[in-house]
Amino acid sequence: MGLFLSILLIPGQTEQTVAPVLKRLGAAHPDWDLNLNECAYQAAERGLTVQLNDHCAGYEEIPQTLSQALDTTALLCYIYDDDFWGYFLYQNGQELDVFQAMPDYFEEPSPQKRARLAGNSAVLSKAFGVDASRVEQYLQTWTEEIVESEEEQRAYPEDEACIGDCWQMTDFMAALGYPYTW
Repeated sequence: MGLFLSILLIPGQTEQTVAPVLKRLGAAHPDWDLNLNECAYQAAERGLTVQLNDHCAGYEEIPQTLSQALDTTALLCYIYDDDFWGYFLYQNGQELDVFQAMPDYFEEPSPQKRARLAGNSAVLSKAFGVDASRVEQYLQTWTEEIVESEEEQRAYPEDEACIGDCWQMTDFMAALGYPYTW
């Protein structure tokens, strides 16, 4: 079994505002398996980063519900089984954007679902106040050739992880102003 990692990015929020809401939401949704004693909080210049506990399984429900409860934006970045990364972006409970590096991982998606999972740098730009050109190269669909390639290609020269490496998620987070430091 590989790594399953979920990290929330919540612009303009602090641990003091987010932790009590996560506690209430976790109690209301036991199927998420959210254990706040095992979550880690980190202040970022633009807001708060929350690394959720192992086995937490809320995926899109957590940022959707949290963004609605706090009347804010919430992005859940995740690594799935060490194989790929993705995100769910919500604002005030409404889906803004979704990305999955390997949209055909579970099954061949319909053209509509593939388009939904492609991510949108303009939406990210507006939500996080970054230039779209700073994040658009992360929103690439990984093919088998990319994942198995011996060539190390990066989305941006300063990135630590290559395209096809699930840790590219941390370079993406840093580009949004939320460096991964755990």
